Amino acid sequence: MIKELLVEGTDEIKVIAELFNTEGITRNFEMTNSSGYPKLRKGLPTKLKGFNHDDTLGILVDADDAVASRWQSIRDVLGKNGYEVPKELSPKGGIFPHKDDFPTVGVWIMPNNVDEGMTEDFIRLLIRENDQLIPIAREVLDKIKQEKLEKFKPTYRSKALIHTWLAWQKIPGTPLWQAIFKNYIDTDKQLCQDFIAWL
Repeated sequence: MIKELLVEGTDEIKVIAELFNTEGITRNFEMTNSSGYPKLRKGLPTKLKGFNHDDTLGILVDADDAVASRWQSIRDVLGKNGYEVPKELSPKGGIFPHKDDFPTVGVWIMPNNVDEGMTEDFIRLLIRENDQLIPIAREVLDKIKQEKLEKFKPTYRSKALIHTWLAWQKIPGTPLWQAIFKNYIDTDKQLCQDFIAWL
């Protein structure tokens, strides 16, 4: 029985590994770095055909700036291979069995299957409600945008925000995944628990 999770990059692998470690959960699946969404999407039809009915294939991708089109892109592949999939993905992620000799497929679109964003936004949504630094980090980004000092693409704002916030923690420059075990974020939040349950 094969259990595999396809991800876009190493950040997702590290975040998931640390979530399981922090929560004391034994991970029973392999994770594969697909080196970006285009490669993951292109290889998906072939990947599905390499599994059988007893196997499980997970798909974890970023919504980026278009969650609906990202889901439609994956939905097209699944539909063409005989999966029954809804028009909209549940906020708790999707798990889709197949009636014939194809694997059960799970889909989660970062950060929460509903909003635009990426893994950095998932971590941002787990920041505690009373955190005093994240509003200041937003103000800083707003200011450099107003003064035309922004050097990153608009789609990278989430990355800039979370890494600015991380730079102001007890240990500046902490990598994304270390925010978990250093307890900078709240893994008891419903979003995190829903993600773990989906995994």
